[in-house]
Amino acid sequence: MVRIKAVDVSGLETVVSLVFDVDTQAPIVAILSPHNGSKVHGTVRISWMIVEPHVASVTLVIDGTSIDVTNRTFYDWDTTKVSNGLHTIKLIVRDVLGRESVSVVTIVVANIERVATYAAIPVAFLVGFIPTLLYFRRKLAGK
Repeated sequence: MVRIKAVDVSGLETVVSLVFDVDTQAPIVAILSPHNGSKVHGTVRISWMIVEPHVASVTLVIDGTSIDVTNRTFYDWDTTKVSNGLHTIKLIVRDVLGRESVSVVTIVVANIERVATYAAIPVAFLVGFIPTLLYFRRKLAGK
């Protein structure tokens, strides 16, 4: 706190007190989920915590792609739109004085690949069906 005292020529005094918020710390940031090394699939909620009274910007960077998430505490990421394997998630927080803090996690995307499957036709069905089909074919041909 700073006190300023002013006295005019007639002796009248005025005192003003000013309080300054001195911010000497860079922002504190942590990605809460997913955890480093996690194996994920589908839609993943990326959440974080920031300790900083004067946030200017928050940027989420997934594999080099930047997303502005200022004034948010989570982002839902659809991992089905990326390849399986290692991916890097970075959160960058800047305060109004330009100080920056970063939190980084590396995760593994492991989406199940959908493969079309066909039901096998039971052999017993074919064994009975083919002779019946041939019988009716001969009947229709008049033999």
